[in-house]
Amino acid sequence: MNTNASATQAGFHYQNMVGLILLLDNINDIESINVEGTDDIDILFNDGYTSYYQVKEVQNPNAKNTPEKLRAALKTLLNDSKTTKVRKLVYVSNAYFPLGVSKDSKLFDSNYLLYSYNELPEGLQKKVDVQISKLNINFDTSKFYVLRIGYAGGDVRSKESELDRAVDEFIQRANLSKKIALKEHWKNMISDSTERADNKITKKDFYNHTVIIETLTNPNFDEFFEKYKIEDENEDYIKRNYNDIIDRFIYDFPVVNSIHKEFINFRVNNSNLGRDERKKQFVMSTYRKIAKKLELDNQEDFDIIKLIISTIIRTRSISNQLKETINFDNK
Repeated sequence: MNTNASATQAGFHYQNMVGLILLLDNINDIESINVEGTDDIDILFNDGYTSYYQVKEVQNPNAKNTPEKLRAALKTLLNDSKTTKVRKLVYVSNAYFPLGVSKDSKLFDSNYLLYSYNELPEGLQKKVDVQISKLNINFDTSKFYVLRIGYAGGDVRSKESELDRAVDEFIQRANLSKKIALKEHWKNMISDSTERADNKITKKDFYNHTVIIETLTNPNFDEFFEKYKIEDENEDYIKRNYNDIIDRFIYDFPVVNSIHKEFINFRVNNSNLGRDERKKQFVMSTYRKIAKKLELDNQEDFDIIKLIISTIIRTRSISNQLKETINFDNK
């Protein structure tokens, strides 16, 4: 489980940041998001409609030669508009003058602003109309939007300030706590998804990965070592290899669901046991089966599986909260 910022930064740029912001902001209503799909970013919603995003970054946000960027975006979005069930056609820019310079240009002086064509002042509507006429195309402006997402500064913290805003808002809404680990893992998800055009991130993918990172990052090792009487010589091994084992759970999430379901049944059938004893007995009766599913067969790895199972059953309420927050039913 790699949560090191340097691992993602080389392959994480403006378009990816925009994709992650859109994922977090729209997670309740989406079925999937595809960065580098049909367009720069495609969002498929639960109702079957798709929004297409053309992302045009400028190195200098104060640049005023943006009409060329607008024209290129419109040309691509025209092809998108010919598909069925289109919700929005969106031109995304980090420029303060995404449509060119006019008396209304200050309309885009904040870090996040979205306007439909009909909401634009007349002067900026004309800027769009001019580029449409230059392309000599028939473009449905009723579905056209302009989105400015800021991306500027000399370091990652400055450039990703709007991403941090989206992450903070989502984490607060979902009552999550592992901001740093979650942000870096979500960045990895987006970066990895760009490797192939058909690599979509579904709501299920987002849910699975988020549950794993939130519940299993930085467990209380010392408490576990004491409660389960772990041999001293095995403690360092557990700490060194813990994250590698978590990766197996990320890519085999049904195992996590099976642990939740089996513990519910175990709790009902063993109601005579105290709470802590019931959890411990469940862990000890389950770890070998889970280890076998993940093709692990040595004692040191068995102890890691015990730690993971004990953590999962202690934090199962987190998965329920996340389901409600993102409107997800994985039954």
